[in-house]
Amino acid sequence: MKKTVNILFHISQAKLSHLRPNEATYRLVGSTVDHWMGAGFTVLEQWYDHTDLLLCVAEVNNAQALQIPIRCQPKDLFWLYMLRGKYGLYGARQSKKKLFHISEGSYLLAYMPKGDYVCHFPPGEHVLFYFVFKPSFLFREQDDILGQVQTPFIQLQKQLNQYSGSTLLPIGEESAMQIRHFLRSTHTSYLKRHKAILNLSIDLLLNSITALRQREKQEKSRKQMIESISAYAETAVAAGDILDLHHIAKNYPLAERSLRRLFKVITGQSFWQYVIDRKMLLAPKLLTDAGYSSLQTANHFNLSHARFCKLFKARHRLTPGEYIKKYRCK
Repeated sequence: MKKTVNILFHISQAKLSHLRPNEATYRLVGSTVDHWMGAGFTVLEQWYDHTDLLLCVAEVNNAQALQIPIRCQPKDLFWLYMLRGKYGLYGARQSKKKLFHISEGSYLLAYMPKGDYVCHFPPGEHVLFYFVFKPSFLFREQDDILGQVQTPFIQLQKQLNQYSGSTLLPIGEESAMQIRHFLRSTHTSYLKRHKAILNLSIDLLLNSITALRQREKQEKSRKQMIESISAYAETAVAAGDILDLHHIAKNYPLAERSLRRLFKVITGQSFWQYVIDRKMLLAPKLLTDAGYSSLQTANHFNLSHARFCKLFKARHRLTPGEYIKKYRCK
């Protein structure tokens, strides 16, 4: 399997060597070495071209912020593990959109369409470990295990042209220990090395699927929780009840602060903004169908009259009085 990611440094930016430097953190016996040396930075890649996959560890040392242009040749699914430091991946053209940002101790699955990208590294020392399975290996037979996680495997199978990445996941003690053991091993035997590469990659693949399934269940559960809270809030608003998020949080396995944060992540707005939106959606019906006055409606929503009038006009572009005159049936 040919190397799937190629660095695109210009000859004036860095000098390329295929010798492993003595100061390398890891020394992968029998690996291919690409060592880039530029002004104030070095990039060392050590990689194995396995029959069914490519495995690589990259070390980046830079005194200043560094942008590394790369090119992905085929459309591939990457397992990316940040062992030290952090970096972000961006599109190289048009919008230069941020695709992901990953920090030490995290990993993700990233489907990368063919094209150019830019890696942004802050000053420091960074170690990235990744592997890529050939699609012919992953989809050699139909496997229920792969089918348990939809994205980004579907992107790979359909060879789509849009980036897709999993949520960031913690590497975990077991996986971290497996990776470190492999990187520090000194397999001089090709057969033992071949076996170790495949065993490690398959173990990490299976661990990632288990983690993604657990995360999907967790996210589904949290989404249902927020939907339940939203429905409760909507009923309370209609009834004119006073809402107390601290009291609501006692009925769920989250602290009030965590609940606030989760609500905003899932709905895109704060809990109180959601409550105000529900009130402003219901207000026209009270003013017209129910025949409420502006003051009665404000009292129903537990708002001062001035506050209610300001919110109503911002939402409906009319004062409550103007709305009544325009829409209430005589």
